[in-house]
Amino acid sequence: MLNFQQTTAIIVALLSLCVVSPSQAVQPVESTADVRSIDLTSFFLRPPSSGTIEYRGIVDRDKGAGQAGAMLYPAYGLAGFVAAIATHGAMSEVSKSSERQRLQASADEVLRPYQDDIAGFQAKELMQSALINLGGTGDRRLVEGTEGSEKGWVIDSAPQFSLSNDQSALVLDNMVQVYRAESPAHIRYRNLIRVISEIREVGEDSKANWLLLKEDSMRLMTHSLQLLVSELGIDRSGMPEINKTFRYHEGKTFRTERGLFLGEVCGRVHIKTLRGWLMSVPTGPETIANPKEGANKC
Repeated sequence: MLNFQQTTAIIVALLSLCVVSPSQAVQPVESTADVRSIDLTSFFLRPPSSGTIEYRGIVDRDKGAGQAGAMLYPAYGLAGFVAAIATHGAMSEVSKSSERQRLQASADEVLRPYQDDIAGFQAKELMQSALINLGGTGDRRLVEGTEGSEKGWVIDSAPQFSLSNDQSALVLDNMVQVYRAESPAHIRYRNLIRVISEIREVGEDSKANWLLLKEDSMRLMTHSLQLLVSELGIDRSGMPEINKTFRYHEGKTFRTERGLFLGEVCGRVHIKTLRGWLMSVPTGPETIANPKEGANKC
């Protein structure tokens, strides 16, 4: 029979095989720093060091739930019983991880027609387009690598796009962190910004579909920066924090999100989720929000 040390070693080895996607593994929340001191009228935007953009397919949530099989535990005393449960848990995680990888590989098939185009689509092109469309009167520039400025705010951005199987939904998860150029080790703000596209319609022409996908990607990137800039620097200390339930379309599927209503801008509702993420979803008759609370016209 295995002793405790041997069992522990097996568990550690098994758990090391469990791989989850970034959206499952990361639980970003905003920094505890006073965000009112962050003025993004002017800033430097830095793309990921790889220079590339990640695209993936959206896994069907129902198929991705997974179920663990039943298991009988032989009685080897309390220590043996606990070890058996732990080992089974680790093995179940490995099995679920393998299933997640299989489902993700299947979901990624929707991107096969665009693989060459995605490989040639550089992050700097995406972000330069977002800066142009962002508008504003400040000095906002793209920087790469170690290039930067001695003074000013810097936004590190790592975007990941997800496309539904029917291509009706495109989702951007933009991981950002904000700091002063003169003190890059002092992160003043870090969060995930999720932006959901309007319902998309595609045709049979894969080249035209790629151009639409690229255009939508640029649009969502702009929305994510608009949400970040609008949220930071706002003093909400005197504002009531009332969480609401928001219903919205993710493609042709209804989703719900519980969170704080931040405002409504250009036909989109801005939310701070219960996880602390920032979120931008398209408005519609199903979206629950009070248009009198921070609504703005484009």
